[in-house]
Order: sequence, then structure tokens, then C-alpha cells
Amino acid sequence: MFAAAVSGFICDTPELGWPAVFYVIGGIGVFQAILVIALLHETPQEHPKISLDELLYLTDDEKKSASNKNGVWSCVPFILKASGEWSSSAISNWFLMKKYLSVDALRKYCNSFGCIGYSAGLLGVYFSGCNRHITAITAAMALFFTGVGSAGSMIVCLDMAPRFSVFAVFGSANVQPWNFVEEEVDKNMNTVGTDKKKEISTKEEEEKEEISIET
Repeated sequence: MFAAAVSGFICDTPELGWPAVFYVIGGIGVFQAILVIALLHETPQEHPKISLDELLYLTDDEKKSASNKNGVWSCVPFILKASGEWSSSAISNWFLMKKYLSVDALRKYCNSFGCIGYSAGLLGVYFSGCNRHITAITAAMALFFTGVGSAGSMIVCLDMAPRFSVFAVFGSANVQPWNFVEEEVDKNMNTVGTDKKKEISTKEEEEKEEISIET
């Protein structure tokens, strides 16, 4: 949330511009990593400044925990998250096929349901107290709605430009050679596929030469 809110202000700053977003947010991430390495420890016994009373308080119930039961309860939220992703995808595609909602409205509804449901689940975890069953149910509900939200903004790139979404996956903005078939025929029955490949490769070589000259 912080990164999304600050990035817009950084981009609008003439002295910084959009490249500074990566340096600022990345620098904050490195700083957080240093704090985690310096302050956090694997177990209470490894902490150098923990008091004896606090150590006993934290480790008193270790022998009472049922690891087998906890393992079963721990996997339930992620199973429900997967079911939320599958069900929301199927339902949203059905709405699109029936043309009951537009793509824009459908993505917004999925985002809204995902955020509201997830927030309600976290509130349930907070107010459930020491009742582990209610805590597990509300946590599972929260993760279920994160799956529902996956049918929203997570696939907007496919809605906007399905042919070019592969560039986001591979991290490259260059048109790949396999984007064109070996031979494409235009209205005048002329092959244009090979010419396009040559044109693209020529432009890429010229851009590389310009960059090397500037550096």
C-alpha cells in the first residue's frame, strides 16, 4: 500500500521521475531486510536480550501443542484460497459469456468482494480471542476471498493486451520473432512476415548502436 501510494508522487517529481521508484522502494526493502536480520531470531532461546520470565511465558505451552491437528487446520485456509480462485474464475467467465456485466465492472466487483471479505476475515481473527476453531474459520474465510480477488486486478493485463501480456511475463518489451508466422500474406498476395522480422531486427540493432554511442 505504501509503495503504490508513494510511487505516483515520485513519478510526478521532475527531479526524480519514474526510475527513482525502483531505487526508493528497493532501498526501503533493503533497509527492512537489515532490520529483520539484526532484530529477529529463529527461536526465543536464541534471542540475546530476552528475560527468563518472557522465555518461560513463550515456551510454556510448547509441549501441549498438537502438531498433527495444527497441520490439518493450517492447510484448510490455502485449500479454500485455491477454491476461491477456481470458483471466481469460472463465475466471472460465465458472466462475461452471458454479457451480464462488462469486463471493467466485473474486475471491480471481484476486487471489492476480495478486499471486503479479506478484511472481514482478519477482523474475525482479531475478535475470536482464544477460540482456535473460530480463528481457523475466519482465517480460512480471509484467504478464500483473496482467491476471489484474483479474478480482479491480477488478470487486467490479459484484458488490456492479451497478445502483449507475455512481455510482462518475460520482462522484455521487444517484439519476439515468434510473434509472426513464417509467411504472412497481405491483400495483394505479398509475403510480409519475413519483411517484418527484418525490420524489427534492424531497428533493434540501430537502437543498440545509438545506446553504445551515447555511453
